[in-house]
Amino acid sequence: MQGASQAASVDPLSRALATSNLRRRAHRFKHLGATLAVDLERAFEALATLENGTDREAFIQGMFGVLAEGDPTRALEASKRLADGDDKKTALTLLADHWAGPVEEDKRDAKITTEFGANGTLEDSLGISLLNHWPPRPVYAALWARELTHGDEQMTILGLAAAKQYPTNPSLAESFGREFVGEKQTQFQQQFLRYLSADEPEAAWRWTESLADPTLRHDMQEALLNSAATGLDPAVAARKLAESPPGAFKDQTITEVAQFYGMKRPDDAVAWANSLPEREAALALPAVAPTATLRMGMILGTDAEGYPYISNTAVDPNSPERKALHPDDRILSVGSVDAGFVAVRNLGLLQVADLIKGPAGSVVQLQLASKLAGGGYGAPATVQLTRPPPRP
Repeated sequence: MQGASQAASVDPLSRALATSNLRRRAHRFKHLGATLAVDLERAFEALATLENGTDREAFIQGMFGVLAEGDPTRALEASKRLADGDDKKTALTLLADHWAGPVEEDKRDAKITTEFGANGTLEDSLGISLLNHWPPRPVYAALWARELTHGDEQMTILGLAAAKQYPTNPSLAESFGREFVGEKQTQFQQQFLRYLSADEPEAAWRWTESLADPTLRHDMQEALLNSAATGLDPAVAARKLAESPPGAFKDQTITEVAQFYGMKRPDDAVAWANSLPEREAALALPAVAPTATLRMGMILGTDAEGYPYISNTAVDPNSPERKALHPDDRILSVGSVDAGFVAVRNLGLLQVADLIKGPAGSVVQLQLASKLAGGGYGAPATVQLTRPPPRP
């Protein structure tokens, strides 16, 4: 009886430390961490006595497993008391996995590189992971960003969280950035608009219309229109643009929308540009024309001497055409096997585009002069390209 009484009086920490069976030892430390989670001061005092990394990991798993079930702010505050390294990684990974579901580490690393480049931290990566599951956890992600992240990375997570929340609760989404003022508020709104326009472009436009500050509304609508390639469908952007009042903003945005429209749907873009009032058409057509030939693997510009030139190429990098076409190649003339060449200097880009385009499978010939590294152009060379089928 006396031995049993003495065993019962041994405190749980000492009992765990005295356990030699590894599986049972880990279970006892995990149970101890869970038990002490209700009293964080006692929990951290016990953790401070542990020197073995495996013991600490089991204790933290038990402790933060309980904290994850409760107030998320309390759990995040507790995590900040851990030193950077294995302890913090164990705690934060457990919280993120509990709230949103586990993410494979290599996928998490890939996501952090995509969103933050080389400067992202574990906290940044796990914060984003709360938004990459279904359903996303924007409220948890917003709390996470406020408690554990800083600077541009914080604004990225908050902006994405707000964009995920906005379709179901707009007022809650906007509250994620309500605490910010001045430059930080603008940064939050820009990130929010960036992500919302990618998933819900029409909702993004409606949000810009709700802004009371006319200057801010103008700036946000300008940003949204100018990101038409990744946000608004270009046809939608063109319709929204028609609602804008005349002025420098509209003139500049016509060019931006025309470029994006031309890259996505070149024939529709040319028809749209031709439907505009004469003054606006004069702005849109030159912007549409270079991109209207993108199906041939090139974007055109006009140089100071009136020659069209290849400002970018987009053909298959392994194709013979890619070896023959280079950025800054000057186009001297356009022709075909059955017809002679047409000199294209001082022709409008739409006319050049019409000469280059043609029936799928037919051949077009370009007489090119490549730009030399030391200045000037090399001898003319003829390149043959097979015209591809129209995009679906």
